[in-house]
Amino acid sequence: MTIAVNSGHGVNKEIIKLQIHSGFHSSVGARFGDASYMYSDASHVKESARQGIIPVDCEQLLRQDSESPRERNLKVEGLGKMVESKRVTICVGDVHGHLDQLRNLWRNLELKLGLEAFRSATVIFLGDYNDRGPDTKGVLEFLVSLPELYPEQRHVFLCGNHDFAFAAFLGVLPAPPGSHIEYSSTWEEFQPNEEREGWWAGPGQEGIHLQGRRWAGRMKNQYNTKRGEPYKCSIYDASTTFESYGVAHGDREGLIAAVPEKHKEFLRNLVWIHEQEGEETEDPETSYTKLIAVHAGLESKSVDHQMQMLKLKDSKLPRIEPLAGRRNVWNTPPDLAAQKVLVVSGHHGKLHFESNRLIIDESGGFDDRPIAAMILPARELVRDTDSLLESKSQEPRPQPVLVAH
Repeated sequence: MTIAVNSGHGVNKEIIKLQIHSGFHSSVGARFGDASYMYSDASHVKESARQGIIPVDCEQLLRQDSESPRERNLKVEGLGKMVESKRVTICVGDVHGHLDQLRNLWRNLELKLGLEAFRSATVIFLGDYNDRGPDTKGVLEFLVSLPELYPEQRHVFLCGNHDFAFAAFLGVLPAPPGSHIEYSSTWEEFQPNEEREGWWAGPGQEGIHLQGRRWAGRMKNQYNTKRGEPYKCSIYDASTTFESYGVAHGDREGLIAAVPEKHKEFLRNLVWIHEQEGEETEDPETSYTKLIAVHAGLESKSVDHQMQMLKLKDSKLPRIEPLAGRRNVWNTPPDLAAQKVLVVSGHHGKLHFESNRLIIDESGGFDDRPIAAMILPARELVRDTDSLLESKSQEPRPQPVLVAH
């Protein structure tokens, strides 16, 4: 944080910089003229100001504990004048149970942006947190801890098709708006695939959405020719999620008991679509009037209807195309493109960048591919595999501490 002041020592508009690492510890650095000062906590800076060592009363800047997140996102320019500092936006691609890669990516994002910009960023996770990788439980624990560990950030957790199916099997899908639904009605259209996909069958199956039964099923042919590797039991590769909770694949009763309530609540509360204001950049090709984030994308037809369905989390359909589509949701709908709306997604197992369309899913859930994120509006790509040297002037915040499991 930087403030401009009259020092009272014949030097007008002297610049004083404070670096405050909040959360787990506090350290404050200040520079005045040719002298630098480091303090173990904010109270020491306040005392130095009173003694005239630093020619400014820093009290107004040292109220982290009582400030709101919005107040902490303000930059002071001159005494009493505060202007809002623009948040950067980070879009994080599919994680798919890869906790170690997620932790490395998180650290690299902080190193890339610097502490101040990182701790006030809007972070949009593009969905698909479970399956394929070895530690779905750890990934969800990491994610649910972020709002408490990084209270100044804004977190958006989108629902992916894998998350939808996991929630469906657990029975925690949000209730369809305005009516009760028998989820058995979602099976009929895809019934010819039941034997090949080995849909889950057992007590309570009548109350499970189609995608939940597919998620916990067992493929008849256990080799996935599209991915060039064996299925992890189901068409969703869900066996690793069961294993991360210490439960055998297909054991619904055991999984419901093993998944913590906060993880169920996380899955229930995932948003299906996110909208935010656009950004003006120096390059017209990268400026956008609005950002829409949705896991797979939007079909070109009936955009308003799709948006309404996603906002209401309407689970009556057997397949939610904006969460699960492929070619049909690849492009930005022409009406939105004409308005310079940027649509951001994961899901597709590749990176794809156009002026009005970003697809950020380099990993695709493969163990040997990096998890990628993009910083907006600069369009800087950061991967978990990047080797970013730590700046001497700042120290990354500790990673969330996970409960052993």
